[in-house]
Amino acid sequence: MLALNYIIWSINPVLLQIGSISIRWYGLLMALSFLGGKQVAKYIFRKTRRPVADVDKLSVALLLGMLVGGRLGHVLFYDFTYYYKHPFEAILPVRFFPYLHFTGYQGLSIHGAILGGIAVIYLYSSRRITFSLFPFRLSATKRKKKGQSFLWLSTPLTLGIFMTFLIRVGNFFNSEIVGKPTHSQYGVLFVRNVIDQLKQDIYALENVEVTKNKSSQKVLDQYQPIILGLTFKKGYDEKEIVQLLTKYIQHALATDPYIREHVHQPLKQALDYTLTKNKNQAYVAQIKAWGIPRHPVQLYEGFAYLFILIAFLYWWNHNYKTLKNGILAGTAAVVSSSSRFFCEFFKESPRVLLQGDYPMNQGHLLSLLTALVGAVMLIYVYTCPQQD
Repeated sequence: MLALNYIIWSINPVLLQIGSISIRWYGLLMALSFLGGKQVAKYIFRKTRRPVADVDKLSVALLLGMLVGGRLGHVLFYDFTYYYKHPFEAILPVRFFPYLHFTGYQGLSIHGAILGGIAVIYLYSSRRITFSLFPFRLSATKRKKKGQSFLWLSTPLTLGIFMTFLIRVGNFFNSEIVGKPTHSQYGVLFVRNVIDQLKQDIYALENVEVTKNKSSQKVLDQYQPIILGLTFKKGYDEKEIVQLLTKYIQHALATDPYIREHVHQPLKQALDYTLTKNKNQAYVAQIKAWGIPRHPVQLYEGFAYLFILIAFLYWWNHNYKTLKNGILAGTAAVVSSSSRFFCEFFKESPRVLLQGDYPMNQGHLLSLLTALVGAVMLIYVYTCPQQD
């Protein structure tokens, strides 16, 4: 018997549904990320005897700036061709194509969020901004925030940003930003899209489950044996269900792009299935197929950020009295970008810039640019007079 060591991940991304209102794991983890970053900043302000009340004012501006920056970063860096043709979808939480539906604000770039955060702390440290809606007034006058220079603020911003390890966990719950196939029995089989897509395409399906085929004695080209359990709605007879299986479901498994990412079923190969009835007298089909375990690259990246957060917080906590402002932020930019660069090799990315045995994608390029900015920042800090 095969030792099937991969994990089947099928959790519903919606944590709680109350009427038409849904609370998603991703939204909850994003909120915890923001609150955690705020507490890190408060700790740094308190430890260095800065006014902790300033964190509340700054955090609201940072939240808005990083959300706007993250959204614009995704639009410009990763999907500009699409949003150039559908500009309203860049700012509205809906999709108009191929049909109108609510999506929420999906697609946030960490690099865009960092740029948004940098812009906010620059304005906060060097400008006094006055804004009113009635009457409308917006002005920005020069001023220096005492004890909170741009370089000093870069430390709480940087450590707070590493709380985004929770957002990567949220990506895992959403079964998005998946990794490449592991070509082994280890990895994660993300089946949420498979379940949702089959139920959307085949109205007759009541329920879909994916389990390991523990009775199988072989693998197929490094794919792993699984069983698709399809429960049909009552009212369909055996002849209708056989037709659905051999005509529509077989075609969906072989051709639907959302399913083919995770299930291997050749189009010309007949389905290997059994058909029985459950205790409710509904037909249940058990289809033997092949799963595609993938790298849980969201967790690789998330745990890397968590480790960096712990290590750098420890470093700062024991050396904050002697550390030059900006040293931690510049070093963190180089270290985190290096880890992100490594993780990109395991990520299934459509934005491949350079082909080859080790293809380079958009994430690699942005990581290199971030590391370069961090290196320039370190050179500046070591060669220029220190700011308060």
